Amino acid sequence: MDSFPSSIFIMFKKSLVIVDLETSGVDPKVNDIIEIAVIRYENGKEVGRFSSLVKINYKLSPIITAITAITDDEIKQKGRPLKEVLEEAMPLLQNAYVMGHNVNFDVGFLKKAGVKLNELGLIDTLPLAQIAFPQNGSYSLEVLSDALGIAHENSHRAMSDVEATLDLFKCIWDVFCRLPEKGIEVIAQAVSRSTWECGVIFEEIKGHSGKFVSPVIPVELVKNISVSPLKPLEIDTLFNEKGVMQRVFEGHEYRPQQIEMAQNVMNAFRNRYHLICEAPTGVGKSMAYLSAAFNIAISNKSKVVISTNTINLQQQLYEKDVPLLRELYMHETHHPGPRVALLKGRSHYLCLRRLAEFKRRTRFNHEEIVLLIKILVWQYTTSTGDSSEIYLTRPETMIWDFELCSDKRFCSPQKCKPYGECFLHQARKIADESDIIIVNHALLCADLTSDGSLLPEYHYLVIDEAHHFEETATNAFGIGISEESTVVPIKAIQNHLDDFQRRHAKTLFGSDPVFESIEVALGTLPDLFQLVENFFSIVALFVNRNVSDSGYIEKLLIDRVILGTSEWLNLSSSVDDVSHRLNEWIKPLRSLLDRLLLVQDNAFPDQDVFVDELLQEIEILKEQITHLSLFFKEETASSEVFVDHQIRWMSSDLNGHVAMHMAPLLVGPKLQKILYQKKRSIILTSATLGIQLHQNDSNEPAQHPFAYLRKMLGLDETFEELILTSPFDFESQAYVLLPTDSLAVNHRDSMGQVGRFFSDLISKVHGGILGLFTSYSSIETLYLDLMNRPEIQQTRLLAQRISGGRSKVMKAYLNDPERSVLLGTSSFWEGIDIQGEALTVLVIHKIPFDVPSDPIFAARSELFTNSFMEYSIPRAILRFKQGFGRLIRSTKDYGALIILDNRVLSKEYGQLFLKALPDNITTEKIPLSGIPSKVSEWLTLSRENTKDQLYEDEDD
Repeated sequence: MDSFPSSIFIMFKKSLVIVDLETSGVDPKVNDIIEIAVIRYENGKEVGRFSSLVKINYKLSPIITAITAITDDEIKQKGRPLKEVLEEAMPLLQNAYVMGHNVNFDVGFLKKAGVKLNELGLIDTLPLAQIAFPQNGSYSLEVLSDALGIAHENSHRAMSDVEATLDLFKCIWDVFCRLPEKGIEVIAQAVSRSTWECGVIFEEIKGHSGKFVSPVIPVELVKNISVSPLKPLEIDTLFNEKGVMQRVFEGHEYRPQQIEMAQNVMNAFRNRYHLICEAPTGVGKSMAYLSAAFNIAISNKSKVVISTNTINLQQQLYEKDVPLLRELYMHETHHPGPRVALLKGRSHYLCLRRLAEFKRRTRFNHEEIVLLIKILVWQYTTSTGDSSEIYLTRPETMIWDFELCSDKRFCSPQKCKPYGECFLHQARKIADESDIIIVNHALLCADLTSDGSLLPEYHYLVIDEAHHFEETATNAFGIGISEESTVVPIKAIQNHLDDFQRRHAKTLFGSDPVFESIEVALGTLPDLFQLVENFFSIVALFVNRNVSDSGYIEKLLIDRVILGTSEWLNLSSSVDDVSHRLNEWIKPLRSLLDRLLLVQDNAFPDQDVFVDELLQEIEILKEQITHLSLFFKEETASSEVFVDHQIRWMSSDLNGHVAMHMAPLLVGPKLQKILYQKKRSIILTSATLGIQLHQNDSNEPAQHPFAYLRKMLGLDETFEELILTSPFDFESQAYVLLPTDSLAVNHRDSMGQVGRFFSDLISKVHGGILGLFTSYSSIETLYLDLMNRPEIQQTRLLAQRISGGRSKVMKAYLNDPERSVLLGTSSFWEGIDIQGEALTVLVIHKIPFDVPSDPIFAARSELFTNSFMEYSIPRAILRFKQGFGRLIRSTKDYGALIILDNRVLSKEYGQLFLKALPDNITTEKIPLSGIPSKVSEWLTLSRENTKDQLYEDEDD
């Protein structure tokens, strides 16, 4: 921490206490403090510190011990009574600003224990860190410490966390001190219109800021060139055994499958037909379709759109693959090739005019002020205005979407020009001038639903990660209603009316009768907010009463059974009342707008803008009311569940957030009409698209490999097909082991058996192990089992959610993979690339079937004669293939797959999953107890063979 001056605290002269508690759980009502640590500062100097364990009269849960490393024996030996501990800590806690990382958690436990802090205010380093380091992605104290180089060896121990919080605050202070003085003044003014206690930081920084140095805006990876090459590079020229790729990049592996794919995509483009292409891992599909896209963009002077499911792949294409291909073009043609742009949806981009109006508010709640400061700080470093550059919480995302992002209903060049260069306009201008545009599925579908108003006209389309396209289209073609989506537009109207009053109350215009109608509208808001809150509370109760408690997100399909209940009828009546009350509140607002239009311009200079925006906000609220009424419309009480072929369901999460959703039963018919029939050529590609379903032991497929995909996406005969072979030698690179004595997955000792197996496996192999699971509960059970086993103490065990989020545990695993074991669920089944010795053992706990109660899955199952074989099995096989794809990522990789689910052997359908694995893969069935030794022996042999091959390659 030497890079951050200790004099920072000399500037912050307020009395300051940094506190951290370790607790037996997360709920102050039922859990207790087990450790407390405090450091107090006066006038920038430490004046005291204290820490102690606290006695409790019960045993800690294994999860708490696993997270904190605090044991029952330690508490018994070193713990002191809570009253005694608090009496000693109290002098340090009083009459100061109380700081902590997620400080409300600690203060909640202290208050429950009877502590009266008499604090000057609470300073939470969590939102402050989100403001100072907007791109960090994760804001746990452990992750921030690692990212900022803060010593934090004993995370989740109270004094270590206090010291880390102190150093984190120094880092935050340093960032804020670099902001220009004017920026600090704007922030301080905004904070004065809120009750956010952290605002004292910006008051204290006044006079110490202004050290900011304008950032170096990153230059585009490849500048757009206005002239196209005279001649495109042909596929063979790029990829054959003596092609440009081989000459420019030494060691590049020649891949015939890559050439085959590129040529087929090129033929589809030239001959104007659609293509489904399954390209297994290792084919190099990105470079294959990009090379064809470059060619057609040059030769036909036509735009090509490339769509991905994830932002990660979007960035990879733009920042890695496109520059690589341009380097090949430069080498061969002395020109970088066609122009390429990265474009995101309108809602990703900040609107500077809406931001200026947001800043003028008379008051801000907690979420609003934190979001505003995030944006004000971020403005000094962003060149794109893209919200993906900053971390937004769920409430902040709602505010961004409704009030700050670019929105066609509010934004126009005429209205926005005075506020600076529009970020969206910049991005679209680049896209308009480009030949290839990289987007994501969400933007592609949004463009389809807005009659092509979001993307420039294009004729050729590549949809990568196409196995996710159905899900994205389902979301895009549906609607969602939540308490936030209903309340936010009401608050936007409220803020506009407040702003209007503040700006005109003391003018001659302030005596106009129009002010009375504004006061009436604002006066009824508390009752209106209470009405909406009560309604969604009733919806939450309705969901909770009709679904079993899963401990996670609860979803309720609105089916015939639900429609026939009295509860549903009562809920529908409540909707009528809410809709009526909201519409009645809107009526006088429309009269207000009519009255404002009659006011003389000199009395109301911003008349047109104000009226237009208030009208748009009213329309947004009316749209929410319409959606709410549509969800409960009376026709749905008939015998037909899927009215207008729509699926309806309700959801409720652990935080009590409840929402209602509608989505099309099938997206295919709409996609045919608005997409397939309008483009010259569409390429659907992924590593997993086809499913070979076989009858018993027959090698004859029971159905066409793409039958499932064609049905769900509505793909007709205009789509031709290509299934490429894998470039990997799975016979020597992979080894599949199937235990013959695995307990049934629902057996009461099943997880006990899994724990014993993992313990034996880790003892033999030590690390390089990835376990894929279908539920967090299974991971938690296994983690707690393994943590108590002494034989694996030399191995680092990492479990998703317990050890951190996806990015955190991946980073920790990759720091020392050969002595680490990673346990993950859904997000680890695809999208992670771990090559070489870092991953040599893959364990699949269960076949990844969908949860039967999932509303979309349940509704679509009814479309099939045999839904299990025609719908459930294909979906599970696709996910299973994605999971297996984590094991072998290059021709030099090797690894063992162990499938613990006994159904692959005991059920007839289990063979379908084994047949989904690559041909010629070595498979062995042995008792579970023998697998660890077998794996260890096979890995040792494979490691030796790999070394021998490397020596041979060096000799050559």
